[in-house]
Amino acid sequence: MTTATPADPTEGSLVNEARRHALLDRDAASTDDQSAAQPPPSLQPHEAVWPAWSLERPEDLARYLRRDVFQSRVHLPEWGAGDNLSRAKAVYDAIKRGGKDDPPIRYAFERDVLIDGAQVIRTPMEVLAYPRNGTCLDLALVLAAGMQFAGLPVSVLLVESGSGMERHALVAVRVDAAESDWWPTSSADTVVWPAPPPRFLRAVDDDPEGPGRIRVIDPNGLAVDLDTSPVVGLDTDFAAAVASGAEYVRTWAWRLGLVPGATVTPFRPADAPESNPLAALFNTSQASLTPLQFLRPEYRSVPFRRRAEETILESLAEAALESGSTQIVVVHGLGGSGKTRLALQVADTLAKQGWYAGSLPKGAAGVEWLAQVVTPLCVVVDYAEGRVGGPNTPSDLRQLLRALRARRPGLPTVLILTARQLTGGWREELTNVLTDYRSVFGVRELALPAAHTQSRDIYRSAYVVAREARLATGDSVGPAEPSSTPIAGPRWTTLDFVLLGWLAAATEGTLPQSKSSLYDTALEHEGNYWAGEYRNVRGDGGRTPRKPPRDRLLLAGAATTLVQAGEDDVDATLAHLPVLESNADERDATGQVLIQCVGGGESVAVRPDPVGDHLVLTRLGTAKRSKLLKLLTTRKRDWTRALTTLNRAGQNDFEAAVTAITSLLTARKKRWPIALDLALTQGGPTLAVLERDVRSDSPSLPLAAVSDAIPLTEFLSTPLGALVDEARLRQLRSKAAAVPAQAGADDSGSDSDLGAGPKDEAELLERLMHRRRLLGDRTGALAAIEEAVTLRRALAQAAPAVHTPDLAMSLNNLSVQRCENGDRPGALAAIEEAVTLYRALAQAAPAVYTPTSRCR
Repeated sequence: MTTATPADPTEGSLVNEARRHALLDRDAASTDDQSAAQPPPSLQPHEAVWPAWSLERPEDLARYLRRDVFQSRVHLPEWGAGDNLSRAKAVYDAIKRGGKDDPPIRYAFERDVLIDGAQVIRTPMEVLAYPRNGTCLDLALVLAAGMQFAGLPVSVLLVESGSGMERHALVAVRVDAAESDWWPTSSADTVVWPAPPPRFLRAVDDDPEGPGRIRVIDPNGLAVDLDTSPVVGLDTDFAAAVASGAEYVRTWAWRLGLVPGATVTPFRPADAPESNPLAALFNTSQASLTPLQFLRPEYRSVPFRRRAEETILESLAEAALESGSTQIVVVHGLGGSGKTRLALQVADTLAKQGWYAGSLPKGAAGVEWLAQVVTPLCVVVDYAEGRVGGPNTPSDLRQLLRALRARRPGLPTVLILTARQLTGGWREELTNVLTDYRSVFGVRELALPAAHTQSRDIYRSAYVVAREARLATGDSVGPAEPSSTPIAGPRWTTLDFVLLGWLAAATEGTLPQSKSSLYDTALEHEGNYWAGEYRNVRGDGGRTPRKPPRDRLLLAGAATTLVQAGEDDVDATLAHLPVLESNADERDATGQVLIQCVGGGESVAVRPDPVGDHLVLTRLGTAKRSKLLKLLTTRKRDWTRALTTLNRAGQNDFEAAVTAITSLLTARKKRWPIALDLALTQGGPTLAVLERDVRSDSPSLPLAAVSDAIPLTEFLSTPLGALVDEARLRQLRSKAAAVPAQAGADDSGSDSDLGAGPKDEAELLERLMHRRRLLGDRTGALAAIEEAVTLRRALAQAAPAVHTPDLAMSLNNLSVQRCENGDRPGALAAIEEAVTLYRALAQAAPAVYTPTSRCR
């Protein structure tokens, strides 16, 4: 049953008029604000293929019946057998039962969305597949389509309470086989009943086994309760649904009924993806967790403790519901601070309230389909700084934002992005993406402290859970409560306290007192577990070495973690390890252990990430491992993934990450554009490696190409562009000083072979001016343009016909920079000189230098 809403004078409105106008006004305002922007390309107009429905066109309701979707999603065994009543029950039971792995259908939010007074209806795939939510009308349309597929005479009914404040949808089925003049079974057009036919109510029976010719079914019985609204008649069997439907049709006022026509052309929604575009929030399979899997947020082994940031995120979700808006928030903090667990916890809370919630997997297959989802939507995007991409490198986050922009107005959305830092240019690029898509979404930022305010309690909870797990497997255990409080440093994270609690339950010795030793100890325990699994995998009658190769297994885990290998790539990755290269059996056994112990996700990698990053740096990040690092990253894809992993690992040991990244770049110098892109968007040790190279006496990077690749208008948070152009300027001046004095003394002012003349220097100085200006270095920008003007003035004196236009341009820039530095008289003098030069140029060549304007 629907929640009560205020009466609406507009026929067909299912929410109050004030809210409808607010939504329409908000969307109109956003359109006016962005009227000059170009729309994003190829956006799917979902309202055109699956439009909203209005009571002003009641016959259109029949066009939402999609028998083909019912057939593809619902298994209806032997539907052709039996009489009409048994077939109707079979359809009802099949929808309610769902597929083998389908969760129950949930009764949806009662916050209907209107477009010009018409109600938005969920597509059948949203009801039957992702996320399996529906209102009474959504459920009734799916149920009616199923009855049609089973060949049953069906009608969709709308009734309303006496006050008119509530409406309800029902499905009526004729269970007799006789023809009826008042219920046509083969009419080409849809038949609308503005009032119940004279014989209709008398033929309704509230007992499935009774003699009546009509059964009215309450579709609410197909769904389960979310405890979010006072809904009755949920989660019932067929008999109860029939009894409930009969009561509604007899006690509530008739609004309309319709019998679908035989030749109705159904609406066609956008094709749904074969699998859910959003991944499950938590992993429910915890039969045999490895020690480190115990710590991963998706297994939620340790109970979550509420924190203030959770309340903030829930408040944003409530704001999205109330205003029908999109809320985007970036939760940022150190790796291990609890960002992912917090985001998943909030999304899970919303899912229990009826939201369509999940995390965005890498690749984002089918994400465009989210544009037409009506259910309130919550998406978690982990490691967002690596998933924005650039204008020419589309990413899954970019695709998601495009889909969200294409959603109908008034549909609540919460997008939770997690990131380790806000530095680098990824945050600016995120803003650029939203601007490109004409988006009016605002982005909030929520900083997460390194450790939870109740870290000691989290330590205790981890200890208790780990102790119970050991007790269940027959391992020796310590006391019921931890005997001591761990000593923690200032940068210890929530994850570290969980890890300490787990170690306290697993060992009797002194707990580690540094993060490095903490991760080493955890990996030692993990390696022991892998070694035990290695014995099981080998199963070779005792021929396995007495001490399984734990160190070799950890090295193999570091290799797959480095390149984020998928399960199909594990063998090829391990083949690069000298100890496994020529031993296929050993390589296969090692691969099986890794897949079993650290697989099950998007890659076979050691997680949580801070622990996996530590393993990578300690096993592969040293200078003596540079040869192995080169072997593991021969393929461009593996090299790119390794660079990303090492850049992230810089949080643990910045200099070790710098050493490893330097080895990568030294081995594959032509891949510098990939490193540059990562440095500009994420900063970190990759940026440090590039900056150190640029500052060196003999940079290995192609500085001109690097400069061209760094935009002059974006990524304002990094000085790399200015450093590159300053290095180029040093090289140019060094080159110029080494040539004879007559070089550059010709009319052109430039030696084209050397590229070291005053014209080249002036151009580079102007470029450097722009770099410094974008960084906020006004003094440095002024110094650069003043040098450029001096050079161009000398060139113009020697060859005025060639260099006067450049001088005029530089004087204009000089005027701007003087003004920004507070020198208004100097700015005026510079622009007056520029105007004088431009006026002379326009007189000599008006077609070239006289600007034209055109009325538009």
